[in-house]
Amino acid sequence: MMVVILGQILYLVRKLREWEREQHSLEKKLQDLEGEHISFTTVGGLRQLEFVRLALNQKLTEAMRAVLKATQYYQHKVSEGLAETEQNVEAVQQEVCDLCSLVANLQKLTARMNECVEDAKGRFQRNNLRFVDFPERLEGPYTKLFLED
Repeated sequence: MMVVILGQILYLVRKLREWEREQHSLEKKLQDLEGEHISFTTVGGLRQLEFVRLALNQKLTEAMRAVLKATQYYQHKVSEGLAETEQNVEAVQQEVCDLCSLVANLQKLTARMNECVEDAKGRFQRNNLRFVDFPERLEGPYTKLFLED
């Protein structure tokens, strides 16, 4: 879309320059004619030349207004697009922050769960170790020993 817009603006600028060149050439012809002997036909030609110059000035003014209007319109559109993009970026940044905090919480929960699993494994192993009626030299003064937390 921006390429089309830029193409239209470039076209209008080219037309504007073309009209400026035409106006310049007509003004130069007018200056050349002013230096010559002015007769009735030359005055008529000058009047016609003046009408052409006025028409070119009017076209030039219209072209400048069109270029200005198009530039303002597309500048407004681009500004709206930039504002929308900035809002989207802020929303994405907020989502990324939320995801980072979720990942941190999941890491904490995973670490806590791993601790609980290791603790449960240790309890399971300790609770399944039973010394029943071992000789006193291995066991000590007790006849039964249950290892628990």
